[in-house]
Amino acid sequence: MKPPSGDNPRSTTPAQLAAMTRRDRNKLFLLGIAALLLGAGYFGTRLTKGRYERAQAEQVPTAELPEEPSVQQVQTLPFEDGEILATIRDATPEERLAISDQALTALLYYSMYLAPLNYEALGIRDLDAALCAEVAADPGSQRVAPFRARGWLEAFGKRRRDPDQPEEHWGALRLEDDAFVHVAFITPPEWEIAVGDFVRLDGVFVQIHRGEAGGVLREGPLLAGRNVLRSVPRCEAKDERTLRAELLRDVADDTLDDVSGIPEGPFWDLMAYAHEHGDEVNWDEALELNDGILRNLLADGEAFRGVPFRFPICPNLDSRTKRARENCLRLERVTEGWVGNFMWKAVPAVKWTGPFVKEELSDRYGAARLLTARGFFLKNHYFTTGGGAPGRAPFFVVHDVQIFTPIVDRRPQMLLFGVAVGTLAMVALIWFLLRRDRRSSERLAAELIRRRRARVAKEAAASSVEASPEAQ
Repeated sequence: MKPPSGDNPRSTTPAQLAAMTRRDRNKLFLLGIAALLLGAGYFGTRLTKGRYERAQAEQVPTAELPEEPSVQQVQTLPFEDGEILATIRDATPEERLAISDQALTALLYYSMYLAPLNYEALGIRDLDAALCAEVAADPGSQRVAPFRARGWLEAFGKRRRDPDQPEEHWGALRLEDDAFVHVAFITPPEWEIAVGDFVRLDGVFVQIHRGEAGGVLREGPLLAGRNVLRSVPRCEAKDERTLRAELLRDVADDTLDDVSGIPEGPFWDLMAYAHEHGDEVNWDEALELNDGILRNLLADGEAFRGVPFRFPICPNLDSRTKRARENCLRLERVTEGWVGNFMWKAVPAVKWTGPFVKEELSDRYGAARLLTARGFFLKNHYFTTGGGAPGRAPFFVVHDVQIFTPIVDRRPQMLLFGVAVGTLAMVALIWFLLRRDRRSSERLAAELIRRRRARVAKEAAASSVEASPEAQ
């Protein structure tokens, strides 16, 4: 192979090789700067997202949604004094006129250890006429069974059956289907109770009793419980026209001078409508919440009272199922939470409550990270944020909430992977070419040195030959 020559136009000189090396080094430097900028942009976006999520979290009053213990976490003590239960006599109408005092006292004290979760663990049932008849047919098998009674007080009073025992409250309830239940409890009510009040008592069954109620002997189960609570009769959903008129009349947005909170009656009326008629709404024509609509809501909530809205895809800020307050729908649990959206500037988050149970929504860092919903606007309400500052947000009663699972598009990942692989391949190629050019440069330099030395040796030999005849 003929070595490269300076006269060959295709040969590469050392200066040209040095210039090529500088250009390749500059390319590597620029590629490195670009990679650093991409990395900085990625991590900067992650940090910005984190700051935004923390700012949103500070707007949510998480203290308002405390974690509740589950049925499995509570300890329920059984009633084990079977001998006292054996003293109860209620097989005949005559025996049912008397109360088994010793058993009633024991079960009243036992009921003091039972909280709502204990009754739930025991499998409490709501009494109605059919269940009362079932208990009356075989009272012995139902001793200490947990029951819930709701009804109007037909009779109420106090008595002390034993001077050594605390004062006892008693009453007779007429249930919503006109069955009668007798109740006994020790803890006095928190209000001035009176005949005609609609109340609820959770208790355990003692016996079938025939007692006076409104001047007439009424027969029914006798329950022993801790106390009675205020309740409301069962309700049905109102039609849209009536509901909207009542919401406009009875609901007002919170202001700095008047923070009225969520009104019980209108709230449960709207919950009933969402529960029973939510599927009848044409949700495709409902407005979707955006920043402009939220600004209008905050400026004048009255114009949107009871109006249906669709929620866009929103981050789940806090959602959980909790025990419901006493209500006319007889719902034991409801689900409530907060959602936000990156596009909302008027308000960082909105609150919602729904007449359903969806435990899966509590997984807000996992499968339930994103939600969509459909619901009705109730009012703007003030609250205390997680950071302790006052906040104002729209409150919605939702018909349903759905978990949004994004369809994973692998193309951006594949593109980034291709860019990363291509960048590494380019860096490797440039490194290989630089290594090859360096070796070629070293070989060229060695060849030039060898040729120079050969030329010098040849010239020296020629000079010695020319000088030899003259010496002769």
